[in-house]
Order: sequence, then C-alpha cells, then structure tokens
Amino acid sequence: MEQYNTTEQQHTEYAQGLHIINALADYAIQQDSGAIDPLAAFITLSRIEKMAAILKEQVKDQAMTEAAKWNEKTFHYFGVEVQKKAAAGRWDYKSIREWSEAKAALSAIEERAKAAYQQATKFGTTTVTADGEEVQLPTYTAGGETLAIKL
Repeated sequence: MEQYNTTEQQHTEYAQGLHIINALADYAIQQDSGAIDPLAAFITLSRIEKMAAILKEQVKDQAMTEAAKWNEKTFHYFGVEVQKKAAAGRWDYKSIREWSEAKAALSAIEERAKAAYQQATKFGTTTVTADGEEVQLPTYTAGGETLAIKL
C-alpha cells in the first residue's frame, strides 16, 4: 500500500483541519456539561453539517483528481486509509410495462392494507374485499421523534 509524503503546506492544512475537529469536540463537551443550550447546539451543529456537505461537494472533483495519482485502489493519506471505489449503478425498470403494472398492483395492495390497519386501529373492525376476503393487516412500527431544522 502506498504511503504519501506530505509537504509543509499540507501539514499546515492537516493541522488546521484537526483544530476544527477538536473545536467541535470541545463544543460537544460544553453542551454535555450544560454550558451550552442543547437545542442551540443542535441548531449550530446542523448549520455546520450543511456547510460541511456543501464544501465537501465543492472539493469532490479535485479530491478525485488527487486520488487518481495513486495506482492502488487503497492507500494511506494524512493518517487515514483512502479507498477509490466505483459508485453503485442504478437499474431503471420503468420502461418495462410488466414491471410498471406489478408496481401499481403492489401500491394498491399497500394502500388497501394501510387503510384496513387504520380502520382496525380506529374502529376495531376488519376490512373485507369485494370477494369476501378479509384484508390482512400490515405491521406498523412507529418512528421515533426527531427535529427538523430549516436553515
């Protein structure tokens, strides 16, 4: 596995990155100790997360170019293991009539089962199809609470 030799400038950039990470860790510790309002901390970290994602996307192409300089798929750089990987491809079946029909049928089954579940939960009654068959109820798992932050 190749090991990258860094320049003085790259060491400075690396140290600045570590400084930011350490500052964020200190911020989290302050929140844990009660020195910072937890909701304010959550909002601030949400802002940081959004900005980091934007900035990461901005440097992605240049980072890919830099990583292309190594012949190996895996190498060490700035103390971490870097792996060059191909992103997963995606299949699109929408142009297949049979698939579209089956998907529509599945959606209809899901909607009927969901409505039957809601009726059973609210009124304690079962739902019967036009053919006289009882609609089987799906399993519902409630999601936990979360906070949505609009920046």
